[in-house]
Parts: sequence; structure tokens; C-alpha cells
Amino acid sequence: LQQHKDAYWSLTEQGALHVRAGRPEEAIRLLEQSLAADGRPGREVLNWLWLALAHRQRGKADEAGRWLARADRWLDQQQGQSPPESSVM
Repeated sequence: LQQHKDAYWSLTEQGALHVRAGRPEEAIRLLEQSLAADGRPGREVLNWLWLALAHRQRGKADEAGRWLARADRWLDQQQGQSPPESSVM
């Protein structure tokens, strides 16, 4: 991960690992960097879900709910289909 530490996918993975380790503040910082690195919704949705978990760990249920709702809306719009290539690649 450190070889590609500034790539969106590496930032997402690093953030996810921090969530799993119970370090939500560091996770949020990395996940927000990932969003800034590549803002296509097909890539962002994973960050939104991890952000929901990180904010929940911080005891910020309202903020967690906002991120979860954002992911839920986007996933509903996909109607069970894979997103178009332009939104994920």
C-alpha cells in the first residue's frame, strides 16, 4: 500500500484498515483524501460506507447516517447493475 500511498484505492484500503483497527480519526482523514483523489461515484461509494462506519465508531450517529444514506441512494440508482465503466475506471 505504501508504494502507491497517494492512489485513491490505496487510501481507501488504508482507511478501511484503520476503521477495522478502531482508529476512526485516521481512517476519516485517509478516506477523505481518497475522495479527493478520485471523485467518481463508483469509486466513492466504498469510501462513503467506510466513512459511515468510522463516524459510528466516533459516536457520531447523525454523520454516519448521512454517509450511509448517500451510499444507499447511489446504490439504489444502480438498480442492481454494475456502474458504467466511466464511473469506476
